[in-house]
Amino acid sequence: MISKFSFLLSCALGLCADSPVVIRDVRVFDGSTIRSNTSVLVRGNRIESINSGLAIPKGAEIIEGRGKTLLPGLIDSSTHASTHEALRQALRLGVTTQVDLGGDPMLAAKLRDEQANGRAFDRADLFSGGNLVTCPGCWGSQGINGRTIPTLAGQAHVNEFIVDRIREGSDFIMVILDDRNGRFRAFDRDTFAAIIEAARKSNKLTIASALFPKFVRWAIEAGAGGLSHFYWPYPPDPELPHLMHDRGLFMITGLTLINSEWDLAGDGDPVLDKRLTKFVSAEGIKDLNQRPDRIPSRAVAAERYSNGEKELYRVYVSGVPILAGSEAPGDGTTYGASLHRELELMVRAGIKPIDALRGATSIPAKHLGLGERGRIAVGARADLVLVEGDPSTDITNTRNILAVWKEGKKIVR
Repeated sequence: MISKFSFLLSCALGLCADSPVVIRDVRVFDGSTIRSNTSVLVRGNRIESINSGLAIPKGAEIIEGRGKTLLPGLIDSSTHASTHEALRQALRLGVTTQVDLGGDPMLAAKLRDEQANGRAFDRADLFSGGNLVTCPGCWGSQGINGRTIPTLAGQAHVNEFIVDRIREGSDFIMVILDDRNGRFRAFDRDTFAAIIEAARKSNKLTIASALFPKFVRWAIEAGAGGLSHFYWPYPPDPELPHLMHDRGLFMITGLTLINSEWDLAGDGDPVLDKRLTKFVSAEGIKDLNQRPDRIPSRAVAAERYSNGEKELYRVYVSGVPILAGSEAPGDGTTYGASLHRELELMVRAGIKPIDALRGATSIPAKHLGLGERGRIAVGARADLVLVEGDPSTDITNTRNILAVWKEGKKIVR
């Protein structure tokens, strides 16, 4: 039971939702298609009705939607969330759900407990892979943000290792598969296949981090669920996109991190967009301006990035589900703001705007097992974002955020 003090405090923060809300005569992207001039009724934490002629309940708050678009709450499928403030910032920017591809399992467990008990209305929800599955000398074994990562020494210990990750509360199994172009060790093929099988026995999805075609093929043939980012086509393997499609893999994008790391952002740089930066913390601005010590020359970087874009497009036109992931807070990225940049870069790579929107809503909800998120439908949870303009024709209109609701509660931005 909620105390009177807690209720009043929640309302003071803009987190109470006793009165129904009607967004009237609005363009609706429901996670799949566009509906024009319709109205959406939200009551409590659910969408009660979607109808162009719906009856407006007595006492309802009415929001005029002409010229605007109502989106499902956005999903960032590739982050490394480290603090409550990171998730609050994401929510201010319309990201109602973040997927953590490898993070502190104790933090993730605490956050999930708060989510389950109604104490997370002021921040994005989190789903996490917990500790990475990596080996001694493999990437990630050096630790992340000062945190020691347990390592899997050999095939004989696979089942026990995967069970430990599940006991920690991992929502899926995140495996570091490749050697980062010879800079690290990597799992051998048989051990990787055993990891996939152990996860499957526990009904857990496996996502593989693979940067180059050899390891992408291993992931496909072993039965991984998807890839955590696009891969570089060196050496080229023209069969991979079709194999990924035939075996049912998905791919998370990760364009923003490389584009920013290699200082290719140009006029699309989120640092220059006040629609985003006015909702970004000082720490987030610092992250947006961060660059690695060593980057390729501008010409080399532009050529490599272009080749990566072309490979992502080949994967897309092969029918592979594409999920939007920003890789925040890697160099040049931050929570929430960088997902909007990711959508823009996906479209620049040749992905249709409506498919980019699907990649940040219904597609990750389906392929990552996130339940009823990512759609606007009668009875669905009311995670919603209202924007000025039409992102299905100009994807940068996702940045024109007018209001955000999480489980029917309008947040203070």
